[in-house]
Order: sequence, then C-alpha cells, then structure tokens
Amino acid sequence: MRAGFLTGIGPAGTYCLRLDDDSRTVLRDAFERKVGSPSGAFTLDAVARSTTGRRPE
Repeated sequence: MRAGFLTGIGPAGTYCLRLDDDSRTVLRDAFERKVGSPSGAFTLDAVARSTTGRRPE
C-alpha cells in the first residue's frame, strides 16, 4: 500500500489507519490486485459527486 494511505492523508488514509492489521492486509492485497505494484507515479480515474438541496418552506 502506498505511503500516503499509511500516513492518514485524505479520507482514504484516515479509513486505512482505522483498520486493524488483518483488515489492512486484506485491503492492501485487493489494492495490489487492482493496481499492481507500480514503481513510480500512477494515475487513478475517479468520479466525485456532490449534491445540495433545500427543503421547501
């Protein structure tokens, strides 16, 4: 798992630090199955969605 996750950077890092050792190992293995073990920088595609609303008065 990349160092950023293990230092608690961002929501994903915070999530990672809250996991116990066994769960962190499962997450690391799943991450490596999806991404592999790149030796340098890499890009991940992502989508972020947000919405706001107001309750009618």
